[in-house]
Amino acid sequence: TGRMQDLTGDGGVCKQIITPGDGTTPTEGSYVTFHFLGTIEGSETIFEDTYKKGKPLTLQCGKEQTISGLELAFFSLKEGETAMIKIAPQYGFGSYDNQHGFHGSGVPIPGNSTLIFNLQLLDVSLEVQPTKIVSEAT
Repeated sequence: TGRMQDLTGDGGVCKQIITPGDGTTPTEGSYVTFHFLGTIEGSETIFEDTYKKGKPLTLQCGKEQTISGLELAFFSLKEGETAMIKIAPQYGFGSYDNQHGFHGSGVPIPGNSTLIFNLQLLDVSLEVQPTKIVSEAT
């Protein structure tokens, strides 16, 4: 594991590499597919766990599709990398009481929460990857 890196210069977004990656680093417009376990600092609350659900999230970088702290973190990651990302409220939801949770997960995130993401960057591409549709037998 590496040391904690301050990505913003003000301690607002910090990253600690757990497992280095050797793939592509996302740029503006890249689509990133990632797994993460999201928690609130100082709490036992898990607001999302895509590992457990077995369904990673895909977003396009630089399009304000997620909180700014996570977007900033993506630009420092390499494909295949696993890292712990700590995001202060000003780069997360600020003072907003998010009742719907992160990307609609349904777990409320109180205002002024510092968010911790244990994140694995699975894929970086310039096109959105088609979601595999699993048909269920009827």
